[in-house]
Amino acid sequence: MIGRLPRTKPIVPETERDRLLIDAMRREEALETERLRREIRDSELRLLEQVEMEGIHVLSGKVDDVAVGVRPRREVVRCHSERMQCLKCMREHGQSPTECTSVVNQLLECVRGSSG
Repeated sequence: MIGRLPRTKPIVPETERDRLLIDAMRREEALETERLRREIRDSELRLLEQVEMEGIHVLSGKVDDVAVGVRPRREVVRCHSERMQCLKCMREHGQSPTECTSVVNQLLECVRGSSG
């Protein structure tokens, strides 16, 4: 057998150590990824709650009334259909409704329209 080199076995302890190190790094990376996903989801939900609260409690009243000390009334603006779309989106996709940009944009438009 001319030209063939004999096969050598890999050094088992080093291979095993490397495999364990790679597995540990993958587990750590997966945990970090999951933590970041939770942070992003929580942040999106807080943002959606903030947008909804602005839509629910919109100050109404004229600037002149506020200037002379008349307390403006709080007016309830529900944006009901947009919220229902957000909930439907969350159920269908199993994720934060803020992932569905068009639904959130509609909710923002409703809020802007009610406050303007």
